[in-house]
Amino acid sequence: MPLDRRAVEAALLTKGFRPREGRHRRFIYYTGDGLLRAMARQCKLTRREFDDLIACPLSRDQYEAKLLELDVI
Repeated sequence: MPLDRRAVEAALLTKGFRPREGRHRRFIYYTGDGLLRAMARQCKLTRREFDDLIACPLSRDQYEAKLLELDVI
């Protein structure tokens, strides 16, 4: 089920993500599972984990611990 664009952006901002100037001036999200799966892959998460990140059951500390576990950071 697609997530609301504003909810995704707000949740990512609270988890420490920041918009980056460059190719896109802001976070740009479109509805659709394909894009949400791509965003999850960029975050090194499964789609379910990404949904948890957005819905807040996955905290910033838990997300950073997962990235450490995956040897991403």
